[in-house]
Amino acid sequence: MARIGGEYCRVVEDHVEELKIRAHVSCFRSTLTIYFGLDTQPYTLEEVLKADVKQYRLFAQYMRRKGVLVNPHPRKRMHLSLAHADRAAIEFFSNAVYEALKKVKFETTTPTSL
Repeated sequence: MARIGGEYCRVVEDHVEELKIRAHVSCFRSTLTIYFGLDTQPYTLEEVLKADVKQYRLFAQYMRRKGVLVNPHPRKRMHLSLAHADRAAIEFFSNAVYEALKKVKFETTTPTSL
């Protein structure tokens, strides 16, 4: 599971980097968390609380729309199971993450009209 978790983690890290989104991806074995608005791994509750909750909630909402269930709480981890181990599942996740991150970036960087 740790190997599969690493693949999922790299997918998210690569998309965050490619889209130039300010976020830190924290991974441990088969779990991962995205801390939007942070550049480095948070180590204290005070640091965790600085993460952008709005961006995470948008991300979770878009992921659910794409058919990927992620925890809606921004301070909880996403968990993988062996059901997520095949190449098709990783590709599906990768596409969903990319699309969700693009929408988060657009919605949080585009000025709203008055």
